[in-house]
Amino acid sequence: MTECLDDLASDFSVFHRIEDITVLPARTFLRLADRICAYGGATLAWVRSQKQAEAALSRRAAAMPVATAAELQQLLAPAPGVGMYGVVRQVKADG
Repeated sequence: MTECLDDLASDFSVFHRIEDITVLPARTFLRLADRICAYGGATLAWVRSQKQAEAALSRRAAAMPVATAAELQQLLAPAPGVGMYGVVRQVKADG
């Protein structure tokens, strides 16, 4: 959450007329910061951008192909002259 401190400071200035958030008691800061997104502003935009980035990562991860046991066996095959293989177990796919 420290990545959005500049946005939070800006929103405190606009919505609460607090120019320096570092002088607030921790309890007051947290109470006000907890609901700052309700007003819109820079912090809400930051939160939305983070959620969009997380969703994009999730979509990319879901679209990645799953390797078969044979493909994994080939990927884990030993280098020439080495006699050990990695362990490959077949598991049921989700869904």
